Amino acid sequence: MLLCVLHFFSERPLWLDENFVLASLHEFNYAQLFGVLKYEQAFPRIHLAIIKFIAAPFDFHVLALRCVSFFSMIGAFLIWRKIYTKEISFPGGIFICLLAFACSYRMVYYAAELKPYAMDVFAVGLFALFILRQKTITNKNITKLDYGAVILLPFLNLLGYAVFFIFWIVPYNFFLLIRKDKKFIPIFIISCVASLSSVVALYFTDIQFVLNSAARQGYWESYFICTESVGCFFSTFGEGSKRLVTFWFGNAKVFVHAAIIFIPFAFFALGKYGAGALMKNKGKVADLATIGFVLVVELFVFGLLHKYPFTGDRITLYLAPFFFFFIYKGLTSIPIKPVRWFFLGYYIVFCLACLCNTFVHYAQLY
Repeated sequence: MLLCVLHFFSERPLWLDENFVLASLHEFNYAQLFGVLKYEQAFPRIHLAIIKFIAAPFDFHVLALRCVSFFSMIGAFLIWRKIYTKEISFPGGIFICLLAFACSYRMVYYAAELKPYAMDVFAVGLFALFILRQKTITNKNITKLDYGAVILLPFLNLLGYAVFFIFWIVPYNFFLLIRKDKKFIPIFIISCVASLSSVVALYFTDIQFVLNSAARQGYWESYFICTESVGCFFSTFGEGSKRLVTFWFGNAKVFVHAAIIFIPFAFFALGKYGAGALMKNKGKVADLATIGFVLVVELFVFGLLHKYPFTGDRITLYLAPFFFFFIYKGLTSIPIKPVRWFFLGYYIVFCLACLCNTFVHYAQLY
């Protein structure tokens, strides 16, 4: 949180993409925001309108423009702290996953960024928290808060595009619960209606203006999974997989190189604890590893169909907390105890090195 505050109050000048978004905020009224934006930028329109409402009275000061992202990332950290606490029984494991989150250069960077990637982390975290709630829910302990959650959560897609990958899991899990207990039918129906309504609202307020953008498609073309040849496929798939594990920690190649060692452990955990648990639970998305596995599979499919960047770095920021968890789970799966403790120690030291880099970089902005 202190690192986020340090970066936020540095008032780092807006960069190119932020200035592109600012042009729409400056030149468009609220009605015009619900159309094609300046420079064909992709940005959740409701989220953009909220930023305009907050920033306009302050003459679009950089702090006003970025405050939604700042509070989103602070909220995301608290949410993921709760998630890790629920999913990891060993206190040291909770500490390691939170350390990776807190020391990550990218997580701190996007806490002070006009673009909506911090909101993605926050919104997906809220969904993950409720999905974990579904694991223990019974017809006797359904509360008004549960009904409120299934009604309101789907509309987070109006604030962050990443919600589209996870919102459907809630009604899907309720559908599986119906097979055992028909008393879940009311909340299932409400969840379906709210989810469908959110998709309709997203389409008419936003997606219809984004789908047919040739300029945006051209920009992201190299970030999709290539299907022109086997070699091209494995090149783009390999690069995307590497970035999903290594991109978050630092702002220089040395941090990427130092994190490459985590790749096999992360994807081992993705398979064992994600795919394995999904099959064991007969398709129910019941824990953090299976949620992460499903999201990665969706990202792969959308990248293969050239609909969403697979190697998009910042646009996949919502997956970073999952991979902090997968790295930890993979390292704890090492059967030889001294080797396991060595790699866990390396992970901690690496995160502390990232902490020093993150602090020094943002302190230098002053």
